[in-house]
Amino acid sequence: MDREQLAFSLVTALLARVHLTGRVDTLDADQRAVVREALAVYRAVRPAVGRSMPVWPLGLPGWRDPWIVQGARDGDHLYVAVWRRGDSGDGAPDTLRVPLPGRAADEAVEVLYPRWGGESVAVVDDGRALELKLPALTSARLLRVRVAS
Repeated sequence: MDREQLAFSLVTALLARVHLTGRVDTLDADQRAVVREALAVYRAVRPAVGRSMPVWPLGLPGWRDPWIVQGARDGDHLYVAVWRRGDSGDGAPDTLRVPLPGRAADEAVEVLYPRWGGESVAVVDDGRALELKLPALTSARLLRVRVAS
């Protein structure tokens, strides 16, 4: 499993509750570093997630949707988990525009996990949306957006 696939799986738990299962003991050093980074981010965001309200900026996902977006709003922050789960033949766009529910972003977006890069994230529409491009057909990111009060 490459690091993008591993991060794809780990992002799934970061706005909920992490449960590591399977043969974690068989991970190599690079894979363990990916897991360790995710757990550090989880420990940092867990208090905010616990008091947050869930949001689905694209609506509830469909079974075959090529992009899924889930969020957690906590005061002046919106935590956004984005998954790209397309394949080369599905014709899905490689860039996604994500409307921000309720309030506008007032500054740049912070990529919380994973931090190795490859993504492109911009605040657009006067802070009312994000434009996002992920590096692989199966990839995910956890973002933190500061929103105006």
